[in-house]
Amino acid sequence: METGIYNARNYKNNPFYVDVREDSIVLHPLTKTKAGWIADTAQSSTIDLNTSNPQNKQQAKFLTHSFDLDVMSILFNYRPYSSCLPNQLNTNFNAAEFIRYRSDLYILS
Repeated sequence: METGIYNARNYKNNPFYVDVREDSIVLHPLTKTKAGWIADTAQSSTIDLNTSNPQNKQQAKFLTHSFDLDVMSILFNYRPYSSCLPNQLNTNFNAAEFIRYRSDLYILS
């Protein structure tokens, strides 16, 4: 999980700026303005990840959506023999690109 904007399922599915640290996660609520999202750093809440007390442990769910542009290349193709063709090793350059919409769900317990 990286630092960024997430919808927190345990907090009424509101958007938060999530600051991921080594031993904790800090949630800053976001407000929408004409200029974009603004994080309210005065009203932050912290989830402690290294707590030894079982009563202080809590489960949190974070969801984010994004678009990905990926490029994939294939260096060579190997085709096994068929009824009338021998084995083939083709070294032509092949490339493909694809765009996808992805949803990432992080469950911390």
